[in-house]
Amino acid sequence: PSRHTKEHSDGHTRTAATPTPSSMTREMHTSAFFIRRSSQLTSAGESKKCPTTSIAGGPLMVNVGGTPWNACDELDLGVGIAGNVGKGEDVSRVLRGCVSGETVTLFLIADGHSGDMASKHVAEHLLPAILEAAADASTAGLQAACASSFESCNTAILSDSVISMSGCSCTVILINHKRCQATFAWVGDCMVMLTLPTMADMVTTSHRFEHNESERERVKAMGAQVGRAINRSTGKSTGPLRAWPGGLTVGRVLGDVDCGSWALGQPEFASRQLPVSWVDPATHRFPLPMPTPAPPPKTVAA
Repeated sequence: PSRHTKEHSDGHTRTAATPTPSSMTREMHTSAFFIRRSSQLTSAGESKKCPTTSIAGGPLMVNVGGTPWNACDELDLGVGIAGNVGKGEDVSRVLRGCVSGETVTLFLIADGHSGDMASKHVAEHLLPAILEAAADASTAGLQAACASSFESCNTAILSDSVISMSGCSCTVILINHKRCQATFAWVGDCMVMLTLPTMADMVTTSHRFEHNESERERVKAMGAQVGRAINRSTGKSTGPLRAWPGGLTVGRVLGDVDCGSWALGQPEFASRQLPVSWVDPATHRFPLPMPTPAPPPKTVAA
């Protein structure tokens, strides 16, 4: 996630401006997930209830509806979480559950602003709501569950006068173990990169106005003013592109009641079929060990 505090318009002038390139590297900070194969494998054929394990302040594995999970039928996933504590407004969660007899692991990162109340609400409620709403574990079923759960979570924040002024970007990753499918849903600018043996795939697109023309045009069509804040001392425009009322740098967000109707809580979606070649057909475990690259050809002097 990247920093994007609000810039309120009271007493400020704004100027419409053409976006200019900015350093994405400079903006990156806080939490990150690293999802990879685990070295701890459960014996083939062993069936057990999902234990409850704590990770990053939230449950890693839960049993939904008393359905047992069979380790030999699933991808074997490990997760690492790294981050820098800035304002303490960013949270991450991992949840594992059963949807129509199929194991799904859900990952969440929420990048909060104007306080941590919205991001903490999202971290507590969004992933369980998705599991509850999912009719099946297909990509379409999980996307529908994400759409309704993002909406209900956003509505709950906006209707609560205590937390409605805060907000957050949020990205959710859902991995269906048996189908080897990954579903992604996000609002804001918490980015996802899928790294493969031969390439890196930037799955998500940022909803920052600086980098997303369609979001700029959408909010302007709804009456928002898009521009940069004016430095009172110099009289010059400064900082990233923002939209007023509210002064946010992203067009999609959960919370932020002061932004009005232009702040959209509807997530964007993407999906990926995880490479079949990564899965051992005998055990369904993911991924296989990386192949050893071939040595470079020897050069022979003429």
